[in-house]
Amino acid sequence: ARKAYIDEYENGGRKIQRNLNRNLKEKEGWRDLQGALADYRQRLRAALEVHAFVRDVDETRARIGETCVAVGSNDTGNDLAEVEALERRHEGLVCQVIALEDKVKEHETESRRLCQSHPTSLVGPMREKMSQLLDSWRKLMMLQESRRKQLTQAHKLHDFRSELCKMESWVNDVITRMSGVSSSLGSPTSESKAVASSGAPAPLPTSVAEADAMLELHNEI
Repeated sequence: ARKAYIDEYENGGRKIQRNLNRNLKEKEGWRDLQGALADYRQRLRAALEVHAFVRDVDETRARIGETCVAVGSNDTGNDLAEVEALERRHEGLVCQVIALEDKVKEHETESRRLCQSHPTSLVGPMREKMSQLLDSWRKLMMLQESRRKQLTQAHKLHDFRSELCKMESWVNDVITRMSGVSSSLGSPTSESKAVASSGAPAPLPTSVAEADAMLELHNEI
């Protein structure tokens, strides 16, 4: 009976040991599974962050492309009023460029953070996207500067033409008024008629009274 009791005790001990070993393996397996799940969740979060970053960069790059189209216009207007309107429009685009510059800097900061905290396998796509973004940004900067110079030159040209037209109008008005004074002081000679019809300057005065009248008109002008 004692031997049977001992055998039963030993069998029970071995059974308990087997259960303990099985439970231990199950716990180790569970810990391994938990570790694998935690690692998967971490990699998933990293991938989602990179995906969101790439999406935002693509959106910013698309906005830069739209602004490049607007800034890349070659229209310089047909007169001073039109070129001034184009300059005001360009100033509005400059405000958009400033906002885009802030966005590009934000992407650069986020890119550095993600590259430091994420696996190497995810760094490559981010760097490629940032390279494309910076290329687009540099293109926009060149177009903006070129457009600014283009509008500045157009403004100077149309301003010169406007002043020239005013000067021509003033000269023609002076000629007309002085010719009128000369005609009112006496009957025009055949020579003065020829000069007046040709649009040339009025002839020199032929008397003191005519000279005084023309001088007075000149002072008024």
